[in-house]
Amino acid sequence: MKTYLLVAFLLLMLCQARAQRAEQASVAVYYKHNHVKDTANKLSLYSERMVLSIGKNASVYKSYDKMVNDSVKKTIVQDDGKGGYIVNTTNRKKTIGTQIFKYALDKKMIILEKLIKTYAVSEPYPTIEWEIKSDTLSLGGIKCQKAKATFKGRNYTAWFASDLPYNTGPWKLCGLPGLILQAYDDKHEVEFIFDGLRPAPANESIFVPAAAIAATREDYKRLIGLLRNDPTAFFAQNEVNGVRLSPQNPDMFKNAKQPDKNPIELKP
Repeated sequence: MKTYLLVAFLLLMLCQARAQRAEQASVAVYYKHNHVKDTANKLSLYSERMVLSIGKNASVYKSYDKMVNDSVKKTIVQDDGKGGYIVNTTNRKKTIGTQIFKYALDKKMIILEKLIKTYAVSEPYPTIEWEIKSDTLSLGGIKCQKAKATFKGRNYTAWFASDLPYNTGPWKLCGLPGLILQAYDDKHEVEFIFDGLRPAPANESIFVPAAAIAATREDYKRLIGLLRNDPTAFFAQNEVNGVRLSPQNPDMFKNAKQPDKNPIELKP
């Protein structure tokens, strides 16, 4: 009973996020994200295509592979207007569901996380002490300059383009006088490799969904803990569209959302 009350209390404490004003995206930058998730296992290298959509003040970094998968899942093949069927995508690769919103002028960062419902997790806007070097490099015909910094426990090298005056970059990296086109840590365990730049789709807007529930990182961690320790209670308090969910196998959630053995963030 206490667990049910605790879950209910946590969910009541999480108010709906106040959505930022939608902003038209003008540029889309594509990256290949590489991450060695376990240094003791050479087969743990994970790769995924990501995209950074940029507007005048806002940017959002998310999985391009997930966008493709979701698009295919929604594809319905019509059968003479009498109905259709949905393409089976159950065997598709698991992708990164997290989205990172950065608002340079407002110094705000919001991480969109999915845990049955969608949570807008507020985090401090990154303050990175970059040391700009004189080295230059051409990426896709774009002149870039080198910068180095220590961030979240890793020593990063970044290549930024002064000709692209956007104060943002892949993941949580930002704060240089130009768009960060490529970055990697000194051990090459985490890489954001430039994979192209083009105008954003005309209909793309950058906004945190109004229905997302505002939360702190501590709130979100507590909810993950409840999902692992008592999934039945967690699901009982998380109705979706009025439907109460129930886990068929509660034990399968004991390892839910477990951190990587070699996480991207080695320090807070």
